[in-house]
Order: sequence, then structure tokens, then C-alpha cells
Amino acid sequence: MGISYLTATLVRYCIPISNERDFCALRIAATFPNIVALPILIFPSLCEFPVVHQGFISHGEEDTSSQFLESECVNQANTMVFCYFISWSLAFWSFGSPQLLQAAKQGNTQREDINSNTRHSTESSKSLPPNSDEEECSEELHSLGNEGLSLNESEEEAASKSAFDDTSRNTLCKAVRQTATSPGFVAMVLAFVTACIPPLQRALFEAGAPLRFLGSAIETLGVASTPISTMVVAATLVPPKEGQNNLEEQEEDEDDDPILDENPVMADPNFGPYKRRRHHSKFQSFRRSMRSGSIRILKAMPRSSPEMKQLHTWFCLSRLFVTPAAVVGIILALECGGGLLDQVPNLAKLVIIINAALPGALIVAVILKSEEELAETAAALARVYFSSYLVSILTIAAWTAVGLWITLPDENGKAICQR
Repeated sequence: MGISYLTATLVRYCIPISNERDFCALRIAATFPNIVALPILIFPSLCEFPVVHQGFISHGEEDTSSQFLESECVNQANTMVFCYFISWSLAFWSFGSPQLLQAAKQGNTQREDINSNTRHSTESSKSLPPNSDEEECSEELHSLGNEGLSLNESEEEAASKSAFDDTSRNTLCKAVRQTATSPGFVAMVLAFVTACIPPLQRALFEAGAPLRFLGSAIETLGVASTPISTMVVAATLVPPKEGQNNLEEQEEDEDDDPILDENPVMADPNFGPYKRRRHHSKFQSFRRSMRSGSIRILKAMPRSSPEMKQLHTWFCLSRLFVTPAAVVGIILALECGGGLLDQVPNLAKLVIIINAALPGALIVAVILKSEEELAETAAALARVYFSSYLVSILTIAAWTAVGLWITLPDENGKAICQR
């Protein structure tokens, strides 16, 4: 995570990001990858291959069947992933979440100050005499803008210092409280307690046990939790456009209303002309629904502006290419430079390499979406996530192949450095 933070900061010097607020939020997203939902989907697929579960699991076990080795490979990988998740949770709630909200709000405040200065300058220009020279007006507006910026900067510095002093006092307690109450951490603690109590474990997960109905429900929910959480967060990634959506709904309502034809011949003196309803055909209704759906899909796609292109390039390059390359290089240097990682299981090295190649955590998008003043930042993050998750389909496969080549021993049991 430290390498990810440093990499995202350094890559900015090569790909400049003009919006400071988006940079601060996306740097936190690049620091904390999606290290639970994706790994628990990736490693069961990897452990199905004999070359993987036979290479990572020791053959000194009593049961050397393929099914047993595959099960042990999945269990050990999940154990390492959730041990990683403990440190990830502590780091995110103690450092990532406060920095995410503070940096984004600070950037938003700067933008509001600039807008207020612009409005102040505009009002000042309206109050100037009409016969004044244009150059004098521009000089006065420039001086007023500089004075407003200096005042706002001094006030912002004082406010930020006081806010930093207040938040630094309660950071540790707040981080511990948020970590202890987060759903993933609570589930992990309950699982650990269940594993430490063999009678409870047998009562929940053995066939014919008294609490098997509850254990079966937990297993079913656990299998469905990853795709459901992915779909829920993916639905929140689309930025809402209330004004445009209301306009489209009004147009659809107008189109859906039946047209009234007046027939003056069959007029009623009490109720006026006779009105006949003319309904649309099913083909016209289907065409309108397809058109409105296509418009919404196109509007949800990432913008093609140069600023968004720079954000896409910077985030994908730092998160999906440079960071895993740096992690692989460090592992090779420690492995071949003196055998410092000889006591570390090869499967743990593969877990670290794959976690380094994953896209950003979805919880970052959820936190930004929960703050109304950060709607623009959440929309930019959503568009960047859209492209990064598509690119990660290829990059995760590539870095997984590199990790297997590095960590899997050969036929003689020798690692890459020994070979």
C-alpha cells in the first residue's frame, strides 16, 4: 500500500492532473486495492489446476489426493487474504478514509473560493463607472481577485490547522471504532471465534448437525455476497443527473399520453366536442424505450475530455502497471539478493503480487457517494473505475501468470532464483 501511494504520487509528475481534488481522492483509491472480493474469486479458480495446488501445498500431508490438495490451496489462500484484510482495514480507517474526505473537501473548498472570488470580481466590474478605461478595469479586477485569494488562503490555512489539530486527537480511537464496527471485520471475528470452538463449528457445518440449517444459510449468503456487492456498488458508480432525467421522464410521459382527436360533428352541448383516444403501437413504445435506454447508457460512459483522459491514463498506469511491477521487482530482489524470503510461503508471495495488481477498492466510491458535496469527485472516480476494471481483466491475468512463474517451483522443487 505504501508503494501504491508513492507510485501514484510520482506518476503524476509524468502525467499532470490539474484537478487537485480528483487527484487526492484517486490517489487514495490507488493506494487501497480491492483485496477481498476479487482474490476470493481468483484463487479458487487457480487452485483447480494440478500444477498450482501440487506446487504450493506440501506433499508431506497424509492425504495427497487432488481434491484434498485443491481444498487446502483454497483454504490457505483465503486465510492469507483475510489476514491481509486485517491490516488493510486498520490502514484504511486510520489513514485512508480521513485523508479521502479531508483531501476531497479541501479541494472542493478551494474551488468554491475561486468561484466566489470570480463572482466578487464580476460584481465589482458591474459597479465600475461606465466611462472608465478597459485596462484600468482589468487591473482593478486583478488586484481585487488577488486580495480575495490571499485572504481566503490565510483563512483556509488557519481553519485547516485547527481542523488538523482536532482530528489528530481522535484519529486512533475513531479508526479502531470504525474498524471494529465494519461489516467485514465483524464477519471475520465471528468466523475466527467459530473456528476456535470445534463443537460450534461441527454444529454449523457438518451434515445432520442441529445448527446445519443456519450454517447452510451462511454458506449460501457467503457465495452470493461477492457478486451482489459488486453489482450494488457498480450501480452506484453511475452519476445521477437529476435535471436531465426529469426532462427525459417528462418527454416520455408526454409521448406516452394518448392523443385526443376532437370530432366537432359529434359535439355535446354539455361536454363539448367528442374526444377519441389514439394509442401508440407497441412498436413505437418499444422504439422510445430503446432510444431512452441508449441515451442513458451513452451519458453514463466516460467523458472524452483531455482532463478525463489524463485521469484514466494516470490511474490505470500507476495502479495496474507500475505498482505491480515495483512489487514484483522488490520480491525478486529480496528473494535472490540473499534469501530474505525463504521462510515466507510461496503462496503468500503470489497473494501479494495479485493484490498489487488489483483495481481500486469499491468502498472508496461508496464513501464519496455518501457525501453530497463530493458528487463531482465521485462521478470522476466512477468513470475512472469503469475503465480500470475493464483494463484489469487483462492485467490481472498477465500479472497472475508472472506471479506463478516466479513463485511456483519446478520439477526439482527449485524456485526461480535457484533455477
